[in-house]
Amino acid sequence: MTTLPTLDPDGRPTPVTLFLAIHHALRRDAHRFPVALRAATDLPRVARHWDQYREILVFHHDQEDALLFPQVLAEAPELAGVVEQLAADHHSLDDLLVRVDAACAALPAGAAACADLVAHLATVLGRHLDLEEEHLVPVMERGTLADGPAPGGGPQNPAFTLPWLADDLAPDVVTALLAAMPADWRSSFPEWQSAYRTGPVPSAA
Repeated sequence: MTTLPTLDPDGRPTPVTLFLAIHHALRRDAHRFPVALRAATDLPRVARHWDQYREILVFHHDQEDALLFPQVLAEAPELAGVVEQLAADHHSLDDLLVRVDAACAALPAGAAACADLVAHLATVLGRHLDLEEEHLVPVMERGTLADGPAPGGGPQNPAFTLPWLADDLAPDVVTALLAAMPADWRSSFPEWQSAYRTGPVPSAA
């Protein structure tokens, strides 16, 4: 189950557009990394991209733990079991991220083993994101959760995060999301996007 981000009938972001855009980017790169590692080209760049990816993933999960999950429980207490499972997934993923960190730090040695490890991460993360989208997105779409930072929003490094988010995303969604960003980010976006190029490997056809 993969729910792509969409806009409302007026072309504006919905309460879940940014959330689903982040999910899309997390899935995308989790599948790109093993391809890049097995190709064994420009592994230092792959490792640097991993560091940025990991930072975004951890920040996204921290925001969910601190903001989204308590709000969902207040709005839909019947989802307590699902939220408990999602929180447990975060801890399991943290352990897996540590293993990938060690494998990336050892590159170029062990590139194939690192690729296998990230492929496992892609599977585990995919199941986790599927569960969130099946159970949490309907609650978020009601638009009744407390106002606050979008779960996983507030990029710590917009020069990387914004073009990373836009990579392989529908152009109208990118335009709508950028419209909600600070003016200096919007004006800098073309330069950031040019510097970013793509992820560690081009998106699969």
